[in-house]
Amino acid sequence: MRSNELDRIVEPGVSQAGERRGQTRRALGVAGAYLVLSTSLMGDDQDHVYNSQLTDSGPLVTRARIAPEPTVARVGDLEVINVGAEQYRLGAWRGHPTVGYIVPLTPPERLSRVGLERSIGQLSARGYTEVLTAALTAREQQVFVQWGFTLFERLHLLQHDLRHLPPRPTIEARVGAAHRWDRTAVLEVDSRAFDPMWRLDRPSLHEAISATPTSRFRAARNVPRAHSRRGPIIGYAVSGHTGDHGYLQRLAVHPDAQRGGIGAALVLDCLQWMRRAGVDRVSVNTQEANDRAFALYERLGFVPVEPGLAVLRLEIGPA
Repeated sequence: MRSNELDRIVEPGVSQAGERRGQTRRALGVAGAYLVLSTSLMGDDQDHVYNSQLTDSGPLVTRARIAPEPTVARVGDLEVINVGAEQYRLGAWRGHPTVGYIVPLTPPERLSRVGLERSIGQLSARGYTEVLTAALTAREQQVFVQWGFTLFERLHLLQHDLRHLPPRPTIEARVGAAHRWDRTAVLEVDSRAFDPMWRLDRPSLHEAISATPTSRFRAARNVPRAHSRRGPIIGYAVSGHTGDHGYLQRLAVHPDAQRGGIGAALVLDCLQWMRRAGVDRVSVNTQEANDRAFALYERLGFVPVEPGLAVLRLEIGPA
C-alpha cells in the first residue's frame, strides 16, 4: 500500500455476489497446514515489492533527530499508528492475548528505528510479550532484523499470469457466494484446517475480506439432501484484486473433504473471476513446509517468485 492511500482508509461497502469495495489495505497473512494459505501482500504492496528487489540491499533503517509522538487511528477493526511519516498496523495476533503483530504500511526505505521503537512500545504497553510481523519482503526483513527481530517462518511466494487455466475438476460439492452469516461456519472450517497458531479469528477474517478494493468470498458446500436448502460448508476462499494485480488471500478445506478436488475448484473459481475482471497476475503465499499446498498451486499454473517472504518474531517485555 502506498503511503498516500493510507489517509483515505474507509470501511468498504458491500456489493453484489460477495464483492466488497473500498480502499486497499494490507492484511496479515501466513499459510498454515493442509491446503490453506493467505497472502499478506495485498493492494499496492506488490508494486513496491518487485521494484524494491532491484535496488541495493544496504542498511535501511533511517535516523530521526526528533522522536515524534505516535497517533493512533481506528477505522472499524483496523488500527493504524502514525509516527511522523510512517504508518504501521498494530493489533493482536489472531486474538492471542500475549502475542501482538505489526504490519509496516510504509515502503521499507522510509521506515526508521524511531518508528519501530514507538510501535513496539505501543504493543508492549498493551501487555504483549511477543510480536510477530506480517509476511515481509526481503527489504522489509532487513529493517526489522536490524531492530532485533528473528526468523519465525519462511514462506513461498508464487504468481500466476492467468494465460492458461486448467478446467475445473468435477467435485461432489457446490461452489458459490459466501455471506456474512456464513462466517461462523467458515471459521469452523478454518480452525479444523489450521494449526492453532495460524487460525483466523473473526476480525482477521474480516480484514482478509476487506483488504482489496474488490474482493470475492466463496464457499464450497456439500450437495444438500432433499430436505435441506443448503449443505454444510466444507471449504472456502477469499480473493481480491486492485488494478491488474490479484491476490489469493485465504484458502481452507476441511480435512475430511480434502483430496477431492475442493481446493483446486475454489482456486480456479477465484482465478477465472479475476481473469474476467482484467487481472493479469495473481499472487499467493504458502509455508515452505506445506508441500501439499505448494504442489497444488504449481499444478494449477502458479510459479515460484524469488526471494520469498518471511514472518519475523521479537520478544518484548511489558512496559
